[in-house]
Amino acid sequence: MLPIATKRHTLILALIFLIVAAAGAYSRARAGTTGANPASGSSGPTVYLSVMVGELALIYYVWRGTRRHLSAPIATLIGARWESVGAFVRDVLLAAALWGAWLGLELVLSRILPSTHGAPDGLLPEGMLNQSLWVTLSISAGVAEEIVFRGYFMRQMRALTGRTWVALLLQAAIFSVAHGYQGVSACVKIAGFGMLFGLVALWQRNLRACIIAHAWTDIAAGLLRI
Repeated sequence: MLPIATKRHTLILALIFLIVAAAGAYSRARAGTTGANPASGSSGPTVYLSVMVGELALIYYVWRGTRRHLSAPIATLIGARWESVGAFVRDVLLAAALWGAWLGLELVLSRILPSTHGAPDGLLPEGMLNQSLWVTLSISAGVAEEIVFRGYFMRQMRALTGRTWVALLLQAAIFSVAHGYQGVSACVKIAGFGMLFGLVALWQRNLRACIIAHAWTDIAAGLLRI
């Protein structure tokens, strides 16, 4: 398998996530010393829309970096399209099973680590407008993050290292670091999430079920507090 982007492009993307995580961790630590919520003072729509813009920027960055190596970058990273209603239903059922597996993993890890289930405090949607935006944000996050982590990073790391298991671990590690603003225990759980979804992506050779499950996981965290 050949690399799908330059090493420089991959390094910059990884550094972006590291910087964002560091900034989020700093904000969280500062809020902890003052007793303030890190999301306080920010209006829901503004926060949600800004995150959506960030997700779109990630997809654009990946597209820019891979377009010289892949004829149809985004479609290639996602994998095969649905060819029938049956294929769609099968992916929905697989996504439901994947979500169930994630809840089971969350339950096991919660017995070991402090509970951090659901969305971070201060980001949970309240009211019809915020809830509608949350659903849109969850879908955009499901698409963008699966393309970036299970699509771009796992494929690129597999090409650079020549080892699938190394690529699986690295994409999960970067995915975890990218959520550093949620705290250490949450990052450990998110790494498990990344491993689980990475295994399904490798098994299916596409991201369809992973995107559905990821989007639904975020929707449920915000609207159902699950």
